[in-house]
Amino acid sequence: MFPIHDRFLRKLKRLLQTSGWFSFGAYLLIGFVIAFMLGQSVFKVFAKPTPKLDRFDPDIYPLIDVSHLHPVIARSDETVKLEFDFACGYSIELGTCCWPNATLYVSYGDKNEFSSVPLAEEDHDSLRVLAASLPVADSDGGSLRYYLEVNDPQVGLGVRYPVEGTIDVFTVPAFIPVELPTQREVESGEPVLALPWGSGPEEVGLLIPEEYPRRLGPPAMDVAPDGRIALLDQVNERVLIFSPTEQSFTSIPMPVPRKGTSDMDVQFDRNGQIAVFDQIGEPIGPSEVNIPHLYRLFPDGRVRAVAPVFAFFPSRLTKELEVFDTYDYRWVEPFNLIGEVNPREVQRHKHNQVLSFAEDLDPYMARFGYVNEGLAFEIHSVSPLGGITYFEKTPQGYLVVFGGDQFRAIWFDPTGKVLKDVIMPNNDRYSEIYLDGQLTTDPQGSLYVLGSTENGIEVRFVIAP
Repeated sequence: MFPIHDRFLRKLKRLLQTSGWFSFGAYLLIGFVIAFMLGQSVFKVFAKPTPKLDRFDPDIYPLIDVSHLHPVIARSDETVKLEFDFACGYSIELGTCCWPNATLYVSYGDKNEFSSVPLAEEDHDSLRVLAASLPVADSDGGSLRYYLEVNDPQVGLGVRYPVEGTIDVFTVPAFIPVELPTQREVESGEPVLALPWGSGPEEVGLLIPEEYPRRLGPPAMDVAPDGRIALLDQVNERVLIFSPTEQSFTSIPMPVPRKGTSDMDVQFDRNGQIAVFDQIGEPIGPSEVNIPHLYRLFPDGRVRAVAPVFAFFPSRLTKELEVFDTYDYRWVEPFNLIGEVNPREVQRHKHNQVLSFAEDLDPYMARFGYVNEGLAFEIHSVSPLGGITYFEKTPQGYLVVFGGDQFRAIWFDPTGKVLKDVIMPNNDRYSEIYLDGQLTTDPQGSLYVLGSTENGIEVRFVIAP
């Protein structure tokens, strides 16, 4: 959380000291920077700077961005360290420092009373953060809940993190161990769909942008309960739907042109109808900030309904058409149960994860939880696991997929017994694929994986145990 000028001076000093030309000219340069800062300080005394608010949105692009890694899941007797860093989008515009004040409020269980907790300033690898260590549960077993209030007195502005509600930690008395075998089955997966590059009725588009390292092909897919496979063929501006029973294709137009991006997802809802999630979006009203949009489509491609999605870092889209916001680890509901659009104020009442997981604990360990049943699992492996790419409840129990150069898919039951542990290729090197749209499961718990090759795209299938 260094002020911008402080960061600049530290980097400049390090450069001068290591480059061997710390001379009179260098001191002149530092003197110029200091004079510039003093000039700004004098300006601040007589005129409070005001940022251009049209460039910001409280839910999508807040004035003060709070960076925080949520602990998500823990054992009840553990202590967690909460760390917060900040970025002020208006700092460079106004020539001010980004050094806001912050107050942490905590509670436990269902208690409505919150108490403030002091935050200590710490230096982590030249990054200044505010931190506090707290027990994840109180003496009654209530789990930690918290929120943060941040304000910058220089400009008279502040934010709350999260905007509404609290960050809740899922705690359990003990984790169910899941011990992974040392030997893993190797599968390439059974190919269920392969399409060449092109623009024909049974082809998918490939775009090679200039001065861009990756090719753009279909970024996402999904599988309906009846086995239909939907491919988001944004280069050809359509959704391509393959019916394995009829061995036929249906094409419906995209609700919005996004030919040169992979920031999109496609999803069958619970009724088997297509929804397209446009993460780029467009501004609403006088604001300059793009708001992501979720489109529900009729079978012929006409737009049934469209909802703005007020999520800062949107990721996974579910069959209930809920969007996971990795900014505060909670779910946004763009539509209500009868399909009406939820306004911004309703979407702010996000709900916590039902299936939660925590990574970055240890390369050989990961934690998962099913909140509704109060179950939590701790996976142990003799080899590094990689990043958690997918976690889903299945008829057999649970499926977790770890990503990297290869996918590692593990099915295990509610007792922690491993039912199947396979590795398979991660063919995402040829064209850019949206990570949260690359994997999905069918009602039987089998796994589908989208990949690409020089010849085209492929969807592979790994049967559940």
